[in-house]
Amino acid sequence: MSTAAIALRLRQWPRGALHLGEPLPAGAREALERAVGRALPADYLALLERFDGLDLRGDRLLDVGEVLERFAGLEGLLDEIGCEAWARLGRRERVEQARALVPVAADAEGNLKCLDLAVGDVVDLHLESGAVTGWAHSVTAMIEVALDALELRFDPKGRPRRLKAGEAALLERRELELHVARSPTSAWANLELARWHSRASAPELALECWRRAGAVSDHPRIHHEHGLFAADRGRYREARAALRRALSDVRPQGLRHVLGPATRASAHALLAELYRQVGQLKKGTEQARVAEQLRKHGADGVDDDVEAVLARVRRAAAPTVALGQLEAQPRRRDDDAPDLRSRLPDGIAFPITHDDDLDPGEPSDPDSGTWDGWGEEDT
Repeated sequence: MSTAAIALRLRQWPRGALHLGEPLPAGAREALERAVGRALPADYLALLERFDGLDLRGDRLLDVGEVLERFAGLEGLLDEIGCEAWARLGRRERVEQARALVPVAADAEGNLKCLDLAVGDVVDLHLESGAVTGWAHSVTAMIEVALDALELRFDPKGRPRRLKAGEAALLERRELELHVARSPTSAWANLELARWHSRASAPELALECWRRAGAVSDHPRIHHEHGLFAADRGRYREARAALRRALSDVRPQGLRHVLGPATRASAHALLAELYRQVGQLKKGTEQARVAEQLRKHGADGVDDDVEAVLARVRRAAAPTVALGQLEAQPRRRDDDAPDLRSRLPDGIAFPITHDDDLDPGEPSDPDSGTWDGWGEEDT
């Protein structure tokens, strides 16, 4: 949508319902870019030339004066928040990271929406945790999302809509679905929609949203949550893939949140059990060894959420052995063999498999898996 179309949507609201700033004063655009030290996206500058600031009943597009003030104080703000990912950056990396984020908007909770000039999109900076998550692919998409939410909650005269009980319960989902439609690469919207479905809808819908969030973000906590939910629903192969991504690189990249030592140790223990459940005993032993090493080197405590899933996984199916160990077992007549298949989660056809990558019943071609990105080989 063009800035002209956005201006038309804004002016359709009754006078006083929204606050629309005056056009950007002459020379302010150049002063803003000089202060930032980089060229700013054309759609953002075009919006400022029409409205130097917007107040959309909670969500605000900052005027240039506040943008400059917030930009100058961003490094100090991140120091104050003190999130783990920020604390692990060196001095030069902190300066570079802070200079790449330009606060352009704020939501009703006070969290900032920043232009990430290194990538070119808009990210959400959560002021309590310091988490940085993709929000929208552009500033105009961010404004469209805010206007969509307003139109769901208020009638054309600016009065709150009267919602029935069922409609009120689905309002959050509808807002998130519109957000994803406007900006499909929004990791935040896909993650929040996954969480909504995990509480109130079909597991497959939640998993699909987690896959989309993971496809557009390397944020380890997204993959960690995805892995826990998939494991809890018996999607062991998908769970292993997500947990491997969450644990693949413990070094911070920019302001990505890293998993704490206790969470990493518990996640490795869960991954070990997921390997054992399909007979991949060598990989299970390797993961268990990593978990033990983390706990020996200061990973005090456990992650209760991971441990709860681990306990359920252990109860879900009978222990398995690698195929190479089967020869040592006494042979049974077919009619004496227990029916283990009926006790296994969906997607696992047999309790015993080769000590390699593939789950039983899965295609041997790693590119022919059921899910995009979740059929790759284990590493």
